[in-house]
Amino acid sequence: TMKSSMGFEARVLPNADDELKGGNIDDMFQKVEPKDLVTFGMIPEFVGRFSHVMSTTQLTVDQLVQVLTEPKNSLVKQYRTLFALQNVEFVITPGALRM
Repeated sequence: TMKSSMGFEARVLPNADDELKGGNIDDMFQKVEPKDLVTFGMIPEFVGRFSHVMSTTQLTVDQLVQVLTEPKNSLVKQYRTLFALQNVEFVITPGALRM
């Protein structure tokens, strides 16, 4: 059996039934749906921040940090609010956002 992994830097193993044989990763992204990303392990709140599903490999770290911090109801702001409801201070450092 082949070992597999998940995450941003995971090696993508070909599936024997893959209809993209001979294709490339860009072809694969054309078929990705938001539910695929949730199944992959991303939280729905993050996936919902994007109006279109596309590869994030072209985004810089600064751009990804913007997605997490700058929108009116950003994920970081939402988590601060959720933790505050339990009288817990949610702290995330700029360095942690860039890891």
